[in-house]
This record gives sequence, structure tokens and C-alpha cells, in this order.
Amino acid sequence: MLMPKKPVRVRIHPQSMGTRNIRRQLQRQVYREMGISRSRPTTAATNRQILSVLHPTHAERSAMQSVAHDFSALPAESRAAFVERARIRQVLLQNQRIRQIVERYPRLGASLDSQIERALTQRGFKCTSELWGARKAIAAGIKTIDARTGGYSEIMNERMGKVAGSMLANVRAPTIFDIGTGAGSTILQVVENIHPAQRANAKIVISDVVPTALKSVRRQLAAMGVKPGNVIIFPVGFNHVCSTLRTMPRQPFLKKFPGYNFRKNLLSLIGQVDLFVSGATFNNFPKINGILRGTKALLKPGGAAVIWDWAGIETTARALPREQLERKMFATEGNAPTGRENLLSFSEYWLRSYIKDEARLQEALSRLQRDVGASNSFDFIKWAEANRGLFEQDWQKIAGQGRRNRGYRTTEQIAGDMQRAGMRVQSVFFPLYEPGKITQGNNQYIIIARK
Repeated sequence: MLMPKKPVRVRIHPQSMGTRNIRRQLQRQVYREMGISRSRPTTAATNRQILSVLHPTHAERSAMQSVAHDFSALPAESRAAFVERARIRQVLLQNQRIRQIVERYPRLGASLDSQIERALTQRGFKCTSELWGARKAIAAGIKTIDARTGGYSEIMNERMGKVAGSMLANVRAPTIFDIGTGAGSTILQVVENIHPAQRANAKIVISDVVPTALKSVRRQLAAMGVKPGNVIIFPVGFNHVCSTLRTMPRQPFLKKFPGYNFRKNLLSLIGQVDLFVSGATFNNFPKINGILRGTKALLKPGGAAVIWDWAGIETTARALPREQLERKMFATEGNAPTGRENLLSFSEYWLRSYIKDEARLQEALSRLQRDVGASNSFDFIKWAEANRGLFEQDWQKIAGQGRRNRGYRTTEQIAGDMQRAGMRVQSVFFPLYEPGKITQGNNQYIIIARK
């Protein structure tokens, strides 16, 4: 008589069995303390002590200013110069549950720093989404920015359109993906520069955190001859698109957009995009490695990505040493501005935004040029505080925007990240650079890379 087999018993150590759940609890607690909430705005949801670390001027009345000036929205490469991680860790350990986990599970406690870094990145993306998502009149906001830059942004979009149009000259039915579409300033210029027959056959993909703006862009594209059925809308940030590529087919946030056929449309685009374009968008991403990998995954072999944005000097230190101010920015063709020209041009924009009295503005610019030229190490935030008498109540906003300057990556960083993502950088140049002048053209570059 055959005896029934005894069931195999697998011994699982109680501690290892629950470690995954404990890790999730730790992450939830860290996220909660750092303001990553689905139901509450970032600033309101953040532990007040942590908020004082990530946003020193959080007392400003405007919630959008609070989001815009948050240090977590800086590129991940530059956070170390601005974010006091040790202080954030100290505050987190005041949370009883976090402290219990760290004390009882030393290995999980050792991962607390990586949990903080992950939370900073998620918070940065959330701040960016809130900043632009709250701008219902996004077209008006972009026009205001363009006016403050002396019209250079509009000129860059026109230049971008011509570059992209020439690259698509031999493509009968191009597929074009615009990252961070906004009011359509970039994609409309690109479509204007392709042949009418190409427009009739083109597939246009637009992605942004402001769905209402995307619907307006779709109507404008239809008026230019693009078939409405050939315009695909992704009403999310491009980082979400790339996240979806990594986790297909399991992606919870897709359920929020059932009317957009998100998954079906995205799967149909893998390896099918002729051209990616992006205007003044990459500076809003705290991390771009995953975004560039996603870009490569969607491009056809030989397909291209064309990006224009504002370039920074460097992003690893709060104060800029003289050698970096004197160094020319990376470019593969044409002339390029020095770090000093870049810094003065950025600072002129923020000073002009807040100082309405022309005499005070000119005095501020004169002092800035003098102090940058005489300094062996320059910190704009400290400079704004030292000259606060010129700015009246706006000095904190100006100091915060000076920090925002560091949110723009160097052209060398962007090119390096593209190469690490497996793309071939073809060209980096500053088409509007004017030597010896303080203009926004000194900050704006175009980079072209191919798969």
C-alpha cells in the first residue's frame, strides 16, 4: 500500500519573511514625511522641518513659488550642494515608526539614505507636475516668460522647427513625439516646417501634465492639416511614459486615463518614432537617465532626438569658482559662452522679473557684474541676501530663482547622459550666442542625437 507523501515544509525565517513588508512601511513613512501624497499638495503635506531644508523660503504666500523653489526639483546631480541630507535623516528619525524600524532592522536602516534619495526624486517630479498643472492659462504663462527673455524662446522654437523640418525632408509619413508640449510652441513650429503632404500622413504624439493644453494643441494641429485621428495625447509627464515602458504591462496609473488608450498607443510606438523634439522641458526633470532610455526605446533605428533648452554652468557646488566662470561651455560646433556670460544672463532675467524700477535694476546689474568679476568664488544666493536692500521684499524670491539657475544642466552633462543611454550625439551648439552681451541667447542650446 502506497503511503501518501507528506507535504514539503519550507522553513522561512520570521524576520526575512516580513522584511519586504517592513521595507514598504519604511518607504511609506519616509514618503509621507517628505510630502509625497496623492491627495494633498506637496508643500502642505511635508513635515515642516523637512520643508525648511528643501525650501528655505517656504513662507512665501504663493504656493506655486514654494513648489518652483523646492530643492528636490533640482537635477539629482546637484542636490548634494543644496540639500542637507543629514538633517533630513535626523528629522525622519523623530518619526517613531521609522526609528523603530531602523533600530530593529539595521540592514533596512542602512538603506534609509537611498530611501531619502528616491523620495527626493519622486518629490521633484511631483513639484514639477504641480507647478505646470496649476497653470490653466499655460499659453499666457509661456508668453510672459518669452517676453521676459526678450523673445529668444520664440526664436529658438522657430530655429528648432527649421532644424527638425530639414531632418524629416525625406520621410513621407513621419512620427513625431513632443516631450513637454505645453501650449505647443515647439511642435507647431516643427509641423509648420514639414511639407503639407507630410502633415496629412504624419502621426503626432504630444505629452504634458496639462491635458486641457494638449486638446488645444490638437485643434491647432488639425487646422494645419494633421488628421485629428493621427494625434495621440499622453496627459502625463514623459517620466511616466518611460516608467510605463519599464513596467509593461503592469502600471497602476494607466487606469486614470481609460479614454486615451494609453497602453495600446504606447506599445504601438516602440521603435517607430522618427523624431523626438523637446523645447525648454528637460530642465524640469530631476533625473533624465530613464527618460533618455525611454526616448531611445521609442525611436526607430537612425531616428533622432532634437532638444533645445537653457544650459547651466555646472551643478556640483553651490559657489562657482573662478575657473568655472572663465571656462567656455561645451559645444561641438560654433562659438560658446563662458560660465560668466551664462551666469550674468540668467541673473539678468531673474532681476528683471522682480525689479520693476529701471534705476534699481541697472544698479543691481552693475553690482552683479562687478562682484562676479572680482570674486574667486561666487554664490548668487548669498549675493542676493547681501544686496537685499536693492530688492525690497523680493530678495528671497530672487535668491530662490538664483538657486533655480542651477536646475539647468550643462551641455556636457546632457551629451554624456545621451551617450550613456546608447545614443550618438551628432551636434551641440548655441545658435543665438552673442559674445560680450548679456542676453538669454547665451543660455540656449540645441543638441541633436541619433539612435
